[in-house]
Amino acid sequence: PQETTEKSQGGNPKQTKPKNVVFFMPDDMPFLWTETPQDPSGGLSYVNRASTPNMNRLRTEGATFTKAYTISPKCTPARFTLLTGRYASRSAYGIGRTRTGNRTQVSVPTSKLGPDDYDFSVMNAMRKYGTHSIVAGKYHVAVENARESSLFDDYPGSVTLAKAAGFDTVAALYITNMNDDLDLPFSHNNEWMTAESIKAMNTAIDTNKSFYLYFTPTAPHTPRMEPALNLSLRATPSGMLTEDPMSFMPSRETVLQRALPARARDTSLGIVSIDDALGALMGRLEARGVLDETLIIFTMDHGMISKDNLYEGGVRVAMMMRYPPKIAAGLSISTPVTHLDMAPTVLEFLGASESDIDKLDGESVWPLLDGSRKTRRQDTNAIETRECIIMEIEFARSLLCGGRYKLILHQGSPLPDSKYGASNDMEQFYDISIDATEQKNLITSVDTEIQSIIDAMRSALACHDIDTSKNPDLRTPCDVSAISVLSKSETSSPKAKTSSPVTSQEQTKPTKAIAGTTSDPNSESSSKSASTANLDETSSTLTNTASATSATQNTTLSTVTDGKVTTPTGNIVTTASTVAVTSSN
Repeated sequence: PQETTEKSQGGNPKQTKPKNVVFFMPDDMPFLWTETPQDPSGGLSYVNRASTPNMNRLRTEGATFTKAYTISPKCTPARFTLLTGRYASRSAYGIGRTRTGNRTQVSVPTSKLGPDDYDFSVMNAMRKYGTHSIVAGKYHVAVENARESSLFDDYPGSVTLAKAAGFDTVAALYITNMNDDLDLPFSHNNEWMTAESIKAMNTAIDTNKSFYLYFTPTAPHTPRMEPALNLSLRATPSGMLTEDPMSFMPSRETVLQRALPARARDTSLGIVSIDDALGALMGRLEARGVLDETLIIFTMDHGMISKDNLYEGGVRVAMMMRYPPKIAAGLSISTPVTHLDMAPTVLEFLGASESDIDKLDGESVWPLLDGSRKTRRQDTNAIETRECIIMEIEFARSLLCGGRYKLILHQGSPLPDSKYGASNDMEQFYDISIDATEQKNLITSVDTEIQSIIDAMRSALACHDIDTSKNPDLRTPCDVSAISVLSKSETSSPKAKTSSPVTSQEQTKPTKAIAGTTSDPNSESSSKSASTANLDETSSTLTNTASATSATQNTTLSTVTDGKVTTPTGNIVTTASTVAVTSSN
């Protein structure tokens, strides 16, 4: 993929540099910035505490998404989604290993990227457009993880697995979690990952190739960071290096000096080290003159306040993007976006065809970043007018609509979390605009308007169950976005304004106004506005605006006909709009 050509001084066309992508995602990192979801237990906050100048640079020089979500609050399914652009419930490996119920189990052991899903990897898609893909860091989606204890004994085999999934270069790989395995001769080694990534990027730059670097540090996940910093720089999963890696990172001694003391120290050590890695990568790109031709995306794999659960503390993540040619510095966007949207965003950036992008479950966020109004499929699927987003873990599913209403439906058994009073309830409904910590379950509310919304959201989740069913006989195409959940008054919002995000160090001023953005998310008044329907004003043009009603809800559904979802027991869930049969699978 190339930018448009321009004339050189001699009048001949001059080829510009290829577009590149660096996707940077730490492991188990806490939320560091003020848009963090609230912790119901009032636990330790890292906001404004960690030293992260390079992450903050992305915020001041790029865009911050204040309502970004993972699709699954667990390491492996989150990575499956990012590497395929698809729900983890579509994992062929997971479908084949789900034993009970109709929903696919979404978990670490099941949500693997196996041979049956290789064709869906974004790496294989971008190869068609001349982009060279590189992986460095934690992988954790290999099917062979059933034998995790021996995976680190076969580094060449691990490399083979990552390449089979579509990566062209395996720079530095941790095939799975190290956890607290004290017998391993290595631990976190951000210097090794960074040095090998720089080598791979340099090779691509020297040959004028577009590259995609998927950089996923192992920290601050266990094992502890302080003992790791005392190990040799040469100790790696690939074996002992013959010389220290040339990472361009500050010394480990300075990491120890800059980290927080006492209670938060080990997590802080990991955060400081991975920020150093980000700074080294950006520094080398700048030295090679390609930093501004590189889209940099930073996100978390999941939340840490309620990891493994579908509450805001588990599914809300930090997300920033930097690309000066098209992204205004200090841009703040409150429209909800998800990890599902990353693959379409990257592929569109790299020049992929609409037919390749349409195979994915998410939407490109470029209309929110550069003010464009390019849409694909029908209007209700566009990022600016999308009503709802879906999240998954184990056999639980969640639907968040209008950035405000959240429905959680468990199947089999609930996922208890003592921070949340109704976590043992099989069905939960929250209005997070007035209940940010999700303490008041409104599922049995007598308010008819609330019940109407709940019924419509049940129908949408039933549609998702059908579309991702583990039973091929029930997997009828079903387009969730064609089910209108909210009324016009709930989906429309005032004309958006731009504001700058607050970093852990400073606040900056915006450079220009972009549609799809909101006022300062860190002020009390705007946080209330952002927690209501944070959808673009174009959503008021939706034609399917009536609410839906439900006679009976059954989470195992089989057919969709004329806007009616019929369960195997004969119960009918009638929706207010016809469910389209043009789903992207």
